[in-house]
Amino acid sequence: MPLAELAGERWIAGEAGTYFGQLAEALCRQAGLVPDVVHRSSDSAVVAALVAAGHGIAFIPALAHLHQHPRVRVIDVVAEHAGRDIVALLRPGSEGRPAVQAVLHALERASRA
Repeated sequence: MPLAELAGERWIAGEAGTYFGQLAEALCRQAGLVPDVVHRSSDSAVVAALVAAGHGIAFIPALAHLHQHPRVRVIDVVAEHAGRDIVALLRPGSEGRPAVQAVLHALERASRA
C-alpha cells in the first residue's frame, strides 16, 4: 500500500528526538502527508498495544515480532528511503564468544530477510 493512502490516519510514534520518533513524520512528509501524532512511546510493545486498542497506526520494526499481536493488522507500506541501521557494540575481546557470534549471525540473517 502506498503511504499516501494513509492520509488522515492518527499516528503513534516514538519519543520526540529519537529515530523512531522521527520516522513516521519524515516518511509521511516525503509522501506529502502531515501525520497526526496522537501518542508517543519508544517501547514497541506499548505502541502495539495502542494500535490494538484502536488509538492509531504505527510503524513497528519487523524484528519486534509484534505483527503476531492478535488485534494488530500488518500491512506492507511502500515508502521511499525507509530503512534501519542496526549497530552492534562489543567489548574488546568478546567478538569470539559463541553467544556473541550467534547474535551477530542472527542479525545478519534478519537483515537479509
